[in-house]
Amino acid sequence: MAVEGLKTIFDWSALILGFLTIVAGVGILITGNIIGKRQEERLRHFNLDLTEAKTELGKQETRAADAEAHLEKLRGDNLKLQADLLKLRKESEPRRLAGTQRYTLHDLLESMPTPIAVVSRLFDTEGSDFADDFESAFRAAHWTPIRVRDRISTAYGVSIGFVPEATEPPEINLLSDALTAIGVHHDIVHLVDGDGSMSPHVQRHVLYLLIEQHPPLAGTSPKR
Repeated sequence: MAVEGLKTIFDWSALILGFLTIVAGVGILITGNIIGKRQEERLRHFNLDLTEAKTELGKQETRAADAEAHLEKLRGDNLKLQADLLKLRKESEPRRLAGTQRYTLHDLLESMPTPIAVVSRLFDTEGSDFADDFESAFRAAHWTPIRVRDRISTAYGVSIGFVPEATEPPEINLLSDALTAIGVHHDIVHLVDGDGSMSPHVQRHVLYLLIEQHPPLAGTSPKR
């Protein structure tokens, strides 16, 4: 073959190669754009899915926090119910003096022996037993208790009673402080000389410890 023929072949080959290079470059550019758009679309969907996942996770965390708060509230309510139940049981129990209360009364009162009338209501077994505890504690402290078991009264709780005089006997404050020390809530009341709600009738110069009926349970209204 002549050299001119070979040159022609090479020229056409170079032309074809150049054309193919251009086609390949255009193909690379087009396919690259397509691939880039697909990747962008995938990335967009991924970001959307990630955002939705984060949103759902936030909702779940909120629900979990709400559930935990509700559970904590239920625990608190349960503890309060248990405390209220224990308090209700304690309030409904018969009143009695514990050993430590007796010892404390003895230590606080024995320095000033005093005559005292320990009074309970008629037909009130619970109040009578409570009054007997005080009589025993007073006697151990060398006071001189007199038991009265026939008071007619609609009052509640425990009271220190006396007929008012020009000078208030110091034993009143002594007894009041002692009752407070042993956790016995009480009132201080004035009585009327000759009051016939008990026998013997109320007298001057006598200190009375009045054991009235059991206080009503918390949340209930006392019936008079």
